[in-house]
This record gives sequence, structure tokens and C-alpha cells, in this order.
Amino acid sequence: MTKKDRLMTALRGNKPDQIPFTIYKWILENVDSADAERLLGKGLIPINSVKIFKEIPDDTINIQIVENGAGKDKRFSTTIETPLGSIHEEYKYEEMFGSKWIDEHFIKNADDMSIMKYVFDHTIIEENFEEYKKALKEMGDNGIVLGEIIPVPITWLWVNYMGVEVWSEALYFHTEIFNSLHESLLNLYRQQIELAAVSPAEVIWFGDNVTGTVISPKIYKTYCVPVYNEVSKPLKKNGKLSLAHYDGENLVLKDLIAGAKLDIMEAFTPPPMERMTVKEAREAWPDKVLSLNFPGNVYTEKDSVIRNYTSTYIKEAGDPSGFIIGCTEEFDFSTFGRAFDVIADVINGMAK
Repeated sequence: MTKKDRLMTALRGNKPDQIPFTIYKWILENVDSADAERLLGKGLIPINSVKIFKEIPDDTINIQIVENGAGKDKRFSTTIETPLGSIHEEYKYEEMFGSKWIDEHFIKNADDMSIMKYVFDHTIIEENFEEYKKALKEMGDNGIVLGEIIPVPITWLWVNYMGVEVWSEALYFHTEIFNSLHESLLNLYRQQIELAAVSPAEVIWFGDNVTGTVISPKIYKTYCVPVYNEVSKPLKKNGKLSLAHYDGENLVLKDLIAGAKLDIMEAFTPPPMERMTVKEAREAWPDKVLSLNFPGNVYTEKDSVIRNYTSTYIKEAGDPSGFIIGCTEEFDFSTFGRAFDVIADVINGMAK
């Protein structure tokens, strides 16, 4: 099997020639090149992701972005002006993981929710397939390229627009306007799903970052399950797989997640970093592929400890069909080569 075939076989819930061992491409590009080449030779599979959409606001919306500083101190200020007023955010951009570290969110009060709703209502989604096709060609059979859309709206409001405190207050004390804002963002999300369903991507990345430490079972049941079950239909109709990034607390949500029509639980993080074990996940979600995030706090341990955790995860997974071991989070880069060698050797040893 090629690396792509191995990973796609597992992502479809089937049994490949060995358990795939994956890493995000942009992480691999930031580690020692000698380590990277050696591990690629041992079967490490890169995963890339590219947005398959672009947002086009109408001419009543003016967006101004200002850069300040340079290098690691570079910061950004974004102001959005609309007929209802303006909103503003301040953030730092972390290049390796493509993360925004927001100091000041766009939405700070109910008036800001109305302005952001206006922005959502006056924005359309268009395709951005050419960049994806280019990345797919560059990857070849060495890995896969995910088609990226925004996270599920309830978490995207929290992470990208409001922050957890304002989001919580709005959700419980300004529910009517919050739901109206959520519906407007959901309409944009639906447009992205429609594009995803006809895109060249085989796997659609839901970078949802759902965690039970913020998303309660009640919130998940109200705002996640119905959305997942709605948008899964056009994706499944067109043969697409949904891969949802769930790297947080899953134990309190496990029964509700079981009822969500998601194909692949990606970035699932077992103990000793999170509480839910691989065995519990396989039992709770027998119809879902489990794509593991090997806990970053284990990389600094002795080889014997890393080897034991790797073997335990594989044993708890049982049938290797639909099971993947990967790295999706930041870790101690000084330990990269050694730790990944151990994991790769265990996986390769079990394939013999």
C-alpha cells in the first residue's frame, strides 16, 4: 500500500496493511529535517489541510487589517465597519499551527452580536478549489489533504468571535439574539458544506475543538448533534468523510457523540492527558473511526514508557480496522526524533 492508501483505508473504517502513523504537515516542516526524513522512511504519514471556500462580504462591509511589530512579536488589529456600527479585534498569529491568539474579540456585548449578525447575513461563500488541487498534487501518494471548513458554529462563535466568558453570558442571558446570531453563522456553514460535498476533497475537516469542559451535554445536544446530522447528508450522498477534531474532554459527551453522524473522531486524546481511554472510545463509538492524538506529555518520558503507552493504545483499540495513531498538537520538539522513533518502531513491529 502507498501511504495514502494505508491512511484512506483506515479512514474508511477498514483494515490497512498496518496502523497508520500520522502528523500534520505543518508540524513536520518545523522539526529537524534529518529526523523528519528518517521518520518518513519509517512510514510516518503527513496530513495537510486547505480551505475549500472563501468568504466574500458585500460592499456595505469594510474590513481593515493593521499589522504591528515583527517576527514573534507581530500583532494584528482588525476593524469591521458596517451600517450598524463597527467591531474590533486584536490578536497574535502563531504561524506553525495557524492559530489566532485573540486578546480582544469582536463581540463584547449584545450590540456587537447584532453587528456581527449583519456581517454574516451580508457575506456569501464561494469555492476555493484551485489551492486545494495544487496541495493535492504536491502531496501525491505520500499522504492526504483534508478539505477545510470552519468549525461547527457553536464553537466557532466561542473561539473566534466572543471568547468563553462573553459566549457563556450570551448563551444563557441573551439567548434570543445569540440564537439569531448562531443561525446566521449556520447559514454560512451550510454554504460551505454544499461546496465541500462537490469539492475534490475526499475527507472534510471539521476543526471543531469541542470539549466537555466548555460544551455541556445540554449545549452539545442542542447545538451540535442536530447540525452534524443535517450536514452529514449531503456529504455522505457525495461519498465524503467527515473528520472532526475532538482533542479535549470527551467522556462527559460520549453518549451524545455516539448519536452524532460523524465518521471519524480525530485528535482523540487518551490518558494520561485526558480521561477517556481508547477502550472506552471504541466501545462507545463502534461505528466511528478513531484517529488518536498521542499525548504530548508522554514524549518526554523514557523510551520504555513511550513504548508501553503505544502498545496499550493498540491493544485497547482491538481490531486495527479504523484505527490511527497520530500527532495533532504541540509537543516538546527536542524529544521529537526519539519519541517518534519509538512509536514508529512499535507500530512497524506489530505489522511484521
